[in-house]
Amino acid sequence: MKRILITVILLMLTFSLSALEVNLFYQIVNDYRENKGLEPLEVDRGLELYADAYVEACMEQGHMIHNLWPLEKVSRILHEKSKLSYQFIDEMIQEGSPVYMNTEVDVFMNFLSSPPHKATMERRDFEKIGAAWRPDKNGVKYFAAYIGDIDE
Repeated sequence: MKRILITVILLMLTFSLSALEVNLFYQIVNDYRENKGLEPLEVDRGLELYADAYVEACMEQGHMIHNLWPLEKVSRILHEKSKLSYQFIDEMIQEGSPVYMNTEVDVFMNFLSSPPHKATMERRDFEKIGAAWRPDKNGVKYFAAYIGDIDE
């Protein structure tokens, strides 16, 4: 009984820390955008749910993979989860290790050093963001962020 309770507490703590890390990542991205004279991105629950599903699928594969799912599947999953249609989204993914890329600052700085990821964070027409960050049983952290716009 004690073992089950400890496992549940550890899982709750892991997910709470992951949510906190994602929220700090949002703040860092929006601070960066503000310094560039751009509007902040609004957190979108549909993109968060999609990012979480994508992280889970990559964890099952054992590593992060760009474009794991075809665009038709992406659109369908987003619509099912949020009932919204997304005009365009861009993917930013990373896989860390127990000692590398452990913080939201590490993830942001890595994206900033990549021209395509930096361009995604700086797009004026993007208004929404959703991300997920989870460690696997070995402590490897999987992170996915999606930035885009909803089709009005």
